[in-house]
Amino acid sequence: MVECIDRALASLGAGVREALYYHIRQSYDLPKVEFQKRYDEFVLDLEKTLGKTGFHVVERLTISEMRSSFGLEFSEQLTLPQAIRKAKGHFLS
Repeated sequence: MVECIDRALASLGAGVREALYYHIRQSYDLPKVEFQKRYDEFVLDLEKTLGKTGFHVVERLTISEMRSSFGLEFSEQLTLPQAIRKAKGHFLS
């Protein structure tokens, strides 16, 4: 799932992606290697960094990446944390 987030952020530009990763690492002490273990924290930090509107764009891009990468159907109403939990449940069951 980290790869899906990575591709979603890269669609905004490599510089934007790297700047976001740097900011989250510096401001919230959350390096990229920890995203997989700390998804909920990462999502909250990303939303704090981008604001509601910016986060919504990244959320939709990430869920779209998850759909195409994993072949899962997600409701348009799902939030990113819900989609992550659903994908984890699918693969861990």
